Amino acid sequence: MSQVSPSLQRGPEWVTMAVLGKPRGVRGELFALPLTNHWDRFRAGRAFRVWFSADLKRESRELELEEAWSHNARLILKFVDVDSIDDAELLRGGDLCVHEADRDPLPDGEFYYDDLKGMQVIDLQTGKVLGVVSGFTEGIGPGVVDVRSRGEQCLSGEGSELWQIPFALDICREIDLEKRELRVVLPAGLRDLNGA
Repeated sequence: MSQVSPSLQRGPEWVTMAVLGKPRGVRGELFALPLTNHWDRFRAGRAFRVWFSADLKRESRELELEEAWSHNARLILKFVDVDSIDDAELLRGGDLCVHEADRDPLPDGEFYYDDLKGMQVIDLQTGKVLGVVSGFTEGIGPGVVDVRSRGEQCLSGEGSELWQIPFALDICREIDLEKRELRVVLPAGLRDLNGA
């Protein structure tokens, strides 16, 4: 496992494939929360970089995947040279990432959630810009798009608002990767429910 200089900062070109959880067993294995539906992307020999939030005070590291498997519908990962509970514990809470240039190609009509970041959110009915996608949260159901509105885009007409849109086909109707637009039809009152 190689460590990098603390001056190396995570940029937007790093795509999170999974969040590393608690150790499992005594061989350095970890539970992981995958942020992709394609678990085949976790294959032996693949190189990843793990990034940590500032509060964890750990340096980014390169990791090579030794083995990956599913146990009770949960993803388990084992990395080269991570051979104990203590080794695994040092990775806990990290974002397991690949560089965007190293992402596997997707079938037509599919995209990476990170591709949504920075897209303008457009109301299909009015053509009005509602804000910009600031993130994506996966969970039960279709997941949620985080939207940041500023100034006139806000319901109040000023300031800054963060609100969410369910990533459902009847709401998020069109994704234009070239124009960087997510076109939506919002149910009545959705923004009010968000507190925006």
